[in-house]
Amino acid sequence: MEYDPLAPPDHPWDVLDALREQCPAHRTPKGIVHTVGYPTVTGVLADHETYSSRSLRPPAEGEVEQLLHLDGAEHVRVRRIANKALPKRFMLHCQPWVEEIARELLTPHLDSGGFDLVPTLSQPLPAIVFFRLLGIPESDRERFISWADDAVEYSHRSEEPPSHPEFVAYARERIEHVRAKPGEDILSSLVHAEVEGQHLTDDELVAMVRILIVAGTETTANAISTLFHQLLSQPALWEKVKADESLRAVAVEEALRIDPPLAWIPRITAQATEIAGVEIPAGCVVAVNLASANHDPTHYADPHTFRLDRDADEPTPVTFGFASHFCIGAPLAKVELRGALNAVIDLLPDLSLPADYEWKPRGPVMMRGAKALPVRFTPRS
Repeated sequence: MEYDPLAPPDHPWDVLDALREQCPAHRTPKGIVHTVGYPTVTGVLADHETYSSRSLRPPAEGEVEQLLHLDGAEHVRVRRIANKALPKRFMLHCQPWVEEIARELLTPHLDSGGFDLVPTLSQPLPAIVFFRLLGIPESDRERFISWADDAVEYSHRSEEPPSHPEFVAYARERIEHVRAKPGEDILSSLVHAEVEGQHLTDDELVAMVRILIVAGTETTANAISTLFHQLLSQPALWEKVKADESLRAVAVEEALRIDPPLAWIPRITAQATEIAGVEIPAGCVVAVNLASANHDPTHYADPHTFRLDRDADEPTPVTFGFASHFCIGAPLAKVELRGALNAVIDLLPDLSLPADYEWKPRGPVMMRGAKALPVRFTPRS
C-alpha cells in the first residue's frame, strides 16, 4: 500500500490506518520515506541528530535558515531570544482585539443571508492579526499579503518566488525603522530582545519575519476553516459549543487534533538510518505525517471522531510539532481560533452549511483546510 505525501488523497484516513498497521515507514515512488503513527512520528521529531530540520531549499546567498530549520545550539540560541520577544502571556492578551477584528470582518455581511467563510473570515483574520502584531502600516498591507501568498505558493519549490528580493528589502527597512523608533509590536520586541548579551542578527530577523507570516497566516487560516467545517458538519456539536462557552477551547483543541493544518512536515536524514525495517540513506527526505499520529488509536480513543470529552491523559497532539521544535506561535493560533468562534457565535448563531456542501481541501501539498465554506444564516434585517 502506498501514500504519496506530494499528492495526498482528500480523505486519507483509511489508507493511513492501514499503513500504520502494516508499514509505519515506506518509500514512495519519488524516493521520499513516509512515516506514520504516533511512536514513529514522535521518534523522528525528537531525534535531531539523525533527522535534520534543515530546509529542503537552502537559503539564498546572504540569508540564513529560518527558526524551524535550525537544530542544536543555533536553534536553542535563536529560540531563547524569540521566546523572550514573544512570551505566551503576550499572545493570550490578544484575544479581545482578535475578536474585534473578526466582528469587523463579519459585520458587513450580516444582511446577506450567506457567504463563503473562507475569504470572508478564515483567510483575512490571521493576516490582519499579524500585520497589527508586526506593526505593518495599513498602506503596506496589500503588498505584504501578496508577498505572503507568494511565499506559501513557493514553499515547496526549489526556487524563491520572484517577489522575494522585494520582501527582503522591505523587511530590512522595517527592521531599521523599529531599531531607531521601537513600538509595542512584535518586530520591535524581536529587534531589541537580548539574552545573555546576544541579539538576533538582521539576517535572522528577516528570516523570523518570513516564517511568522507564512506559518502564522496560512496555517491558522486553514485551522479556522477546519474548526467551522467540523462543527457545522455536525449540528449537534455546534449547538453544544454555542450553549456552553467552556467547550469552545475544547473544540479548538479537537479541531487542531483531528485535521491539522500541516498534514506532514519534512526532515532530512543527516546519516544513514533505519525505520521499521526500511533502510534510509543519508540525505533522504522523510515525510513525517502529523495527521496520522493524531489519529493513532493506541494513543487516542475513537480517533476519527470529533469529541468534546477527550480523556485528559491522552497525549498532546503533534499538530504544532514535538519536543524542542514545538511551535512558538501555538498560543496565538489558538487565540485566533477562539476569537473567530466567539465572534461567529455571537453574530451568526444560526449558521449552517447547505445540504449539498462537500468538503474540498485547500493546498498546497502538505497543507490542509477547507477550500470553501458556503455558510447560510438568517439575515439580520
